[in-house]
Amino acid sequence: MKKSLFLTMVMVCAIALTGQAFAETTFDFSGQLRFRPEMRDNSDFNSGSDDKQGFIGSRARFTVKATVAEDVFAKITLQDVRQWGQEGNVNTSMEGTDVQAVDIFEGYFQVNKIGGSPIGIKAGRQTLVYGDQRLLGHLGWKDQARTHDALKVIVDLGKTRIDLIASKEDESGKPSDEKNDADLMGVYAMTKLAEKVQLDIYLLNWKTASTDADGNAAKGHNIMTYGARFKAVMGGFDGTAEAVFQSGDWAEGVTQSANAFAVRVGYKLNVLGGTRIGVEYDHGSGDDDPSDNEHKTFVFPYHTNHGKYGYMDYFSWGNMNDIQINLKTKPMEKVVVKLDYHIFTLDNGNDDWLNVVGTKAFKSAVAGKDSTDAGTEIDLTVVYKALKNLKLVFGYSIFQPGEAAKERSSDNSDTSNWSYLMTIFNF
Repeated sequence: MKKSLFLTMVMVCAIALTGQAFAETTFDFSGQLRFRPEMRDNSDFNSGSDDKQGFIGSRARFTVKATVAEDVFAKITLQDVRQWGQEGNVNTSMEGTDVQAVDIFEGYFQVNKIGGSPIGIKAGRQTLVYGDQRLLGHLGWKDQARTHDALKVIVDLGKTRIDLIASKEDESGKPSDEKNDADLMGVYAMTKLAEKVQLDIYLLNWKTASTDADGNAAKGHNIMTYGARFKAVMGGFDGTAEAVFQSGDWAEGVTQSANAFAVRVGYKLNVLGGTRIGVEYDHGSGDDDPSDNEHKTFVFPYHTNHGKYGYMDYFSWGNMNDIQINLKTKPMEKVVVKLDYHIFTLDNGNDDWLNVVGTKAFKSAVAGKDSTDAGTEIDLTVVYKALKNLKLVFGYSIFQPGEAAKERSSDNSDTSNWSYLMTIFNF
């Protein structure tokens, strides 16, 4: 209640400072309908077991944006997410089942240049999207996507913008007991060094709560993540380099000391409507001794990992190395084709192979087995822009497990397959 009152007071004061009247309010409406059938087989790398998965996911969004003045607006996005067949042919959201019920994906207001200053605020349910989304992203691939209950102070100095971020990720205990909360706070600065050259510098604090064996509050993660990202486009060349480091506390008596980096370079040829050939190398540190008092695996849970380290989502930016070769071309006016080849290794064979979220094990470490050869993946993506507002996306991927996958899958190393066909209609 106190937090809601505080945000309301901030909103009223900010709007009052603009000196604008509500009578000038204009409204814009937009939305999206998205459907995606998916098929996956052999995620356990064992063709002898029947683990085939097939479903149709869907997302419906409706957005209203109310602009009070040039620098004052609010936005609300309603979202319904479901898998076909879960709800049957009778809406059960009013019968105690709220899993499929319409929810608020976004609900925030934003005021820029308060009182003519370079300072603005954005408060409410919102996405946090920065850089290549390796740390902070909207996770738009998932139908439900990701938003945060956050307050952002924006300092816009022209070529440099600085965002101060405070987000409440979990309020699991009493509102007055911060020990039981999960919070994300930080500063993200972006500066334009030249027309197509940008440098980002950031510092993020991720803090969680934990409980002991008796269910009492205990020390959880308190991790500082700091790094820099450089991006440049020069002629036909494009490149991005990002390096990240972590320090702080992983748990009671266990410190955090991890790192990650990513480097990608590409060149665009003037053939077939523009063909880009690129290479990329991604690294996330692993832990050589998970039993000691230093946690060395890179972990950060608010990213958009999908597509960064293989479209099959078998890897996170932690305990991994990924060598990529990328091809993107446009053989026809409305068709874009992408082909990516990945060579995956684990950074340390004694550590868990993390899932795509990065917070749990996809393939747990096995005592006495320390191979780092995880496998290879080929991703084919075809995008067809049928109409101005209608797009079809087809994807097919193959993962060939390596020795590390075999060791962690009861000596199974059969090929895994995944495919989908997504329809996106924006209005």
